[in-house]
Amino acid sequence: MYDYQDFKPKLFKEENQEAFLKIRDGINATITIAGCITLDKAIAFANGDNWLRMAMVERLVELKEIEEVKTEYPTFRVFTKFK
Repeated sequence: MYDYQDFKPKLFKEENQEAFLKIRDGINATITIAGCITLDKAIAFANGDNWLRMAMVERLVELKEIEEVKTEYPTFRVFTKFK
């Protein structure tokens, strides 16, 4: 089962920095054009483990670069710029 806290230490490893930056840059570019992005699109900007890429998106939320938009559907996650 996925737990962000289990994946958080892996985010800071050198081998994961390029993927983190690709995801961050892709999310920012998409939000600039479209106003929001879904989780599946956000993690598609880099290759690798799905849960690690989800943790990268959650790290951006933690850093207050983006925020999650609450929807009726908890499995359909949407993000926008932090306000």
